[in-house]
Amino acid sequence: MKNFQKTVLVCMVILFCATSPAFSQNTIDIENLQKNTDNFIDSLAKTLPFNSTIGLNWSDAYIGQMPPHFGIGFSAGFTTMDYASLRNLINQFNLNMSFKNTSTFEKAGLPIPGYTLEARIGGIIIPFDFGVKFGYISTGAFESLLEKFSNTPPFGYQNMLIGADVRFSPLDKKVFPVRLSVGLGFNFMKGEITAALPVLSYSFKDPDGNNYIISQNADSQQLGIEWRTSTLELKTQVSFPLKIITPYAGVGISYAFSQAGYRVNSKLSVTRNGNNVSTNTVEDLLKSLGLTGVSETGFETIKKINSFNARAFGGFSFNLAFFRLDLTGMYNFIGGDFGITLGSRFQL
Repeated sequence: MKNFQKTVLVCMVILFCATSPAFSQNTIDIENLQKNTDNFIDSLAKTLPFNSTIGLNWSDAYIGQMPPHFGIGFSAGFTTMDYASLRNLINQFNLNMSFKNTSTFEKAGLPIPGYTLEARIGGIIIPFDFGVKFGYISTGAFESLLEKFSNTPPFGYQNMLIGADVRFSPLDKKVFPVRLSVGLGFNFMKGEITAALPVLSYSFKDPDGNNYIISQNADSQQLGIEWRTSTLELKTQVSFPLKIITPYAGVGISYAFSQAGYRVNSKLSVTRNGNNVSTNTVEDLLKSLGLTGVSETGFETIKKINSFNARAFGGFSFNLAFFRLDLTGMYNFIGGDFGITLGSRFQL
């Protein structure tokens, strides 16, 4: 498990090690910040449910009943997301995200890695099987790896994915040469990226034209970009169990309950036309601009968005005695994203 977690974390270093703060005083326009935040959240509403479907995409549409049919293994890979929306949001906080192959990411999307440990067990009497999966990347593991491979300022990244599904097979395998299943799955994923901010201030105006400036405490500023999603997916899959390989294909339609956004943690002071005012006096004004939380210790925009999603997935497995080696490709019809995973498992 440590090797697979290290592989995922190395991918995250590649994605985010180019981000570094410029330590100079800058004033951020809150209206522009909110526009970029909305674009980022809209993008994640398409990406998060798709990324959460990593894992449990086994080649066998149905593994058979107990006893003795069960399996245990892992999957690791990535799905893509819109690069521009994440880059533009991070740039708003004077954190520069740059890559040598920026044009490639703008065209194909930014790869977001993930992995799961997973298990599946066949049903009893009724032809169904049940699967579970779990993946977790801890903040501490990422930071320690980042120190070895990069000279960038400290980063934090953590992500957790859990899920389960149940699949029913309406075909008798003794009569039909293929296997077919229909299933229902649930996935939950949450995570965040954290970084120390340079010294920033934030500007905005009220309807009367008064100028406001929010200033951060110079000793402590922390940015958190966070996300979470809960997804229900109805899926169907067909597989062709041959002796050495098993080709398979499937589609899934899901409905997701997601939320995403940013938070700035720092002691704040506010001025109006150069005069100090309390944070409470601008709370309603800032919420009218799209912020969802304001206090003397920071502010945030965390928005909820629900969405339908649809994907296709398929590939093949190599069957080696009691082991399977899976290669799976996925495509997101809503966002145009794609994903690839490689899995290995012991299966009876």
